[in-house]
Amino acid sequence: MCGTSVPPGRASAAPRSRRASSADAAAASSGIRGVVTLAPCGTLGQCRRPAAGPSRWSSSLPSPSVNGEPVGGGESVARFWHRFGGRRRPPPAAPSLAPLEDPRGYAESWDNLARVDALDAICHGADAARFEDEGREDAEELRRFLQPHWCVLDFGCGIGRLETYLASHCREVHGVDVSAEMLERARRRLAGVPNVRLHHVQEPALPMFPDGHFDFALAFLVFHHLAKQDAFLVLREFGRVLRPGGRFFANFPNLLAPRYGQIFEDYARRRERAPHRVRPYTPEEVRWLLERLRIEVVEETVGEEIDILGTFRAP
Repeated sequence: MCGTSVPPGRASAAPRSRRASSADAAAASSGIRGVVTLAPCGTLGQCRRPAAGPSRWSSSLPSPSVNGEPVGGGESVARFWHRFGGRRRPPPAAPSLAPLEDPRGYAESWDNLARVDALDAICHGADAARFEDEGREDAEELRRFLQPHWCVLDFGCGIGRLETYLASHCREVHGVDVSAEMLERARRRLAGVPNVRLHHVQEPALPMFPDGHFDFALAFLVFHHLAKQDAFLVLREFGRVLRPGGRFFANFPNLLAPRYGQIFEDYARRRERAPHRVRPYTPEEVRWLLERLRIEVVEETVGEEIDILGTFRAP
């Protein structure tokens, strides 16, 4: 989705419209030298940078609350996706998943932001035209991973912007989100789109889907809004709900890139505790996560975000 404003909120990345400047790309590349070479701008999820004008990183949104108590400082990283609520009762065949954080915090934070201004919570500072333009650009670059007969999962779908543009490129899209408020807006937005299904989850799990149900799963700038242990659990669920040989795309803000490093420092100074705060990853952390889950990397791009196209190896 759209840009990212500084803490807390949804971080956002559209593959083409948020590209890093040469100087920032060089700085990010130098920060990860010896880990992976920064690929040239022009690849998916690479070198994202806001368009010229007021920064989408420095704006603020109302501070969310949980059970009437504030959960973070007043600023917000505005962007697509996502969070969780409730307690899990997995089906017998599913693994036992215990979320690290009280999942009600994820849901209530995003519901509160959606009630104030759902579009602003997703893409802070963007007008409606730019919001749609960036959604089309994201979908256009993601569609290269899809086949027309595939069933696709979008984990953390928000108001359904990607569904709007991906639905015509696959057989069926299932959008999943923890925020009932966001999903209500998605239902209105997608009324009349026959091959989109929306689901409300209350935990970092997908108990409503049987094993091997999907051909492709997508988590577009979602996992960094979860505790890292919860992101691990969701990725593990991807391994369950994807068919053998199915693929997924996920991306993670790079802690070694200057922008996300600054966000990390800002959170530390303010002792930020909002459930939806951004949690950047190092490339080594992402690789460890993938190795533990027996994920084979098909494509990897490291820039301001770490973009992964992967598939799960057979047991």
